[in-house]
Amino acid sequence: MPRQPSLSRMPAPIAMPVRLFNGEAAAWEPLISLVVLDAVRG
Repeated sequence: MPRQPSLSRMPAPIAMPVRLFNGEAAAWEPLISLVVLDAVRG
């Protein structure tokens, strides 16, 4: 099973799709992080 260390610090709506695409998560996970940071900053 692939390691998914970031799931624990991700909100459920984001962690769920990451779990579904766990094989490719490493590629687009940083993009999600940028979107989340941008949303938090307002």
